[in-house]
Amino acid sequence: MQPTHKEYYAGEVIFSEGRAGKLAYIIKTGSVEISLLRDGKKIILDELGPGSCFGEMAPILGGTRSATVTCTSFTELYVIDKNSLDKLLKQANPMLRATIHSLIKRLRKLNESAIKESNPSSPIEVYANILTLLAYAANNQGRQNQREARDDSSSEVPMHIAIKQINLITGDARFHIEAQLKEMAKIKLIDIQGTRKNPVVKIKPNGLRDQAKAISKNIGDSSKGFQTEQDLLDLDQLSSTLDIEKENILQTLADGKIDDDCVIFRKNKFEQVVRSEGKDFFLPTKPGEKEKRLQFDQISDIEFLDRHTLFKVIANFDRHDLAKIISKQPDTVQRRLFQTMSKRNKADVQKTLHSVGEVDKAEYQTLSNRFIDIMRKLTQSEEPEEEDEPYEL
Repeated sequence: MQPTHKEYYAGEVIFSEGRAGKLAYIIKTGSVEISLLRDGKKIILDELGPGSCFGEMAPILGGTRSATVTCTSFTELYVIDKNSLDKLLKQANPMLRATIHSLIKRLRKLNESAIKESNPSSPIEVYANILTLLAYAANNQGRQNQREARDDSSSEVPMHIAIKQINLITGDARFHIEAQLKEMAKIKLIDIQGTRKNPVVKIKPNGLRDQAKAISKNIGDSSKGFQTEQDLLDLDQLSSTLDIEKENILQTLADGKIDDDCVIFRKNKFEQVVRSEGKDFFLPTKPGEKEKRLQFDQISDIEFLDRHTLFKVIANFDRHDLAKIISKQPDTVQRRLFQTMSKRNKADVQKTLHSVGEVDKAEYQTLSNRFIDIMRKLTQSEEPEEEDEPYEL
């Protein structure tokens, strides 16, 4: 019997998990996704393309569909019914027929195993796994030594190294990582020693992962304390995520519209500002002073520009001139300029900064005056230019 030909569009479900199945499929063109739904979460088992077959388990072994198959593009399929499959299998060599049955059963077990392993580990387990590897690496221990390590053996890893490695693996923000390590120290999974400037994470790798797993299981929902830390945003992140100026966020806070604990202030950042700018930097602005500064007399007045306008100012300079301007600016101004550039422009300017050398005073003054003039023109124009393309953050 010739197989039936069917067509499906992207997003169409060919069959769903738990349904009765009497058809098998071979992909002629297009692609499909095989997935499961567990605890409200979609688990993708595989993605198949032309020449692949699927749906053969239920017709051959009996029972219901063990997964859901969805088209990810326009797909043409050859469809084979159960009777045709049975005839083909009866005609096959008994050894081949037994092998096919065995492979299908093994595939079903693998799918069931994938379901169990797909549940994501809690943050506390993820960090424990990484710290265990760091501990063994710190002691230069190999695979065999990991098994032979004493229960009371421990390793010390500088905090900044631990934070850097965890950041590379998980992508978590550094201040999130530091907060989570402190939480782990509170529940005695690790110990943090040393000075404030040079803290060290003391790790007992033997049994750390099992302890973390047990704690996660007892706590239940993946350690609520750790989830809370991951939800934290600093002011820069919040401004970037929502595309709202920081001044507007702080004004909303000052007006009492949101709770004080919605904004995080990092101690080390404030200490840097106090050392470089002095305490007077935080004093209230005198009446009329802000209006005076809005006349844009210096480059540092970019703090009063919105991001879109500042982006247009930057667009008037090539990377060499911009690098010369930036080389003479304080850290706060440099940071604001870099935050406003596209990723490519930022990389080019940072690379150029290393080669500009000492900038001639007369040349800097010329570039600085041009920068300030452009700021004034863009802020004083009655009809701002339309944005022709969204800029890359």
